[in-house]
Amino acid sequence: MGILLLTGYNSAIDGVVFAPDGHALALTGADHTVQLWDVARRSLRARLTGHTQPVMAVTFSADGHTLAFAGMDRSVILWTTDPRHTTALTCQAVARNLTPAQWKEFLPEIPYHQTCDNT
Repeated sequence: MGILLLTGYNSAIDGVVFAPDGHALALTGADHTVQLWDVARRSLRARLTGHTQPVMAVTFSADGHTLAFAGMDRSVILWTTDPRHTTALTCQAVARNLTPAQWKEFLPEIPYHQTCDNT
């Protein structure tokens, strides 16, 4: 019996990596996603999507603020794990404020606030 059991992944798990600080765990699999888990809370922080084929590799940057994952679709996706950068990147990506419902769906661990200062 292990010290931690995480369940809920929808396919075979192909890769597992701990963040440098040991607080997060990223899982990859054939369902084209990466799951980012909070180890201490034993809870799913995010389900990261974007690949059209299975994810084959995942790694954290040395500072733990970026997660890189590569898929069989021959693409690499970079994802920030630092909440301080999330709102700025969200504004850059969608050029508007998220609705509270969108915020809750995509950023459930961070209290809601405007993503763009000028809108």
